[in-house]
Amino acid sequence: IQRAKDMGVSVDTELVKRLDELRIQNNLESMDDLEKAVRSEGLSYEDFKGNIRNGLYRDEVMRREVGAKAVPDKSEVQKYYEDHNQDFVRQESVYVREIFVSTEMKTEEEKAALRAKADGLLVRVKAGEDFGELAKRFSDAGTAKKSGELGLFRRGVMPANLEQEVFKLNRNEITDVIVIPTGFEILQVMERYEAGQQPLEKMQNEINNILYDQKMKPALRDYLDKLREDSYVDVKAPYVDTAGVANRPIEEIPAVPES
Repeated sequence: IQRAKDMGVSVDTELVKRLDELRIQNNLESMDDLEKAVRSEGLSYEDFKGNIRNGLYRDEVMRREVGAKAVPDKSEVQKYYEDHNQDFVRQESVYVREIFVSTEMKTEEEKAALRAKADGLLVRVKAGEDFGELAKRFSDAGTAKKSGELGLFRRGVMPANLEQEVFKLNRNEITDVIVIPTGFEILQVMERYEAGQQPLEKMQNEINNILYDQKMKPALRDYLDKLREDSYVDVKAPYVDTAGVANRPIEEIPAVPES
C-alpha cells in the first residue's frame, strides 16, 4: 500500500465504481442501503471500504510495475503465430458476451418491467455505451463479473434460437433482445472465425493473452524479489508468493519508527 502512495496512485474513482457494482449486485437502492447492509453484518463500513481500497491499490501497483512489463510486442506475437500455426485452424465459431435479465420466479407484471429493462439496455448499447460495463452493472448472469463474456462457441453447440441470431452477425455486432425460458438475452459477437486457418489479426488478442500469462509469472517473481531486497512485503491474496523460499513462511516484522 505504501508503494502505491509513493507512486501517487489514486483509486478514489475506482472505489466509487466498485461500491456501486456491489450495490447493484445486491439489489440495493442506494449507497446508504449498502452501508446499512454492511453494518448489519457486524462490519465497520470504513474498514469494508478500506479493504476494497487496499485491494485496488495492490492491483494498480501490480498493473503498472509488473503487468506493463509483461505486455508482448508485435514481433513476439508474430513469432508465436508462425511457430504455432496449426493451433489457429478453427471450425466456424463465435466468441460472445451477454447481458442477461432474469425473469425466474417473477409475476407477469414484473416480467413486463424486466422486458422494458432489457429493451432499455439494448438502446444504451446501440447508443454507444460500453457493453462490458453494462453487463457488469446490470446483467443477472454469473458472467457479469467478467464483463458478460460467455466464451467461444462452435456452430452446433449453442441453443438453436441463440445460434440462429449470433451466427449471422459480424464482429462487434449485437442481437436484439432474445426471449429465452429464464429471461431476456442480449448477445454481442466479440469475434467471429470462419472455418479454416485464421489470420494473425484475428488471433492477436488470443496470442497476447497467452504470452502475457507466460511472462507474468517470472515478472511477478522478479518484482517480489526486488521488494524483499528493499523492505518487508506481505503478499496478499489473490497474488501467490512465487518468489518465497519453499517451506519458509513470510514473517511479519514490526515497522521500525524513523528516528
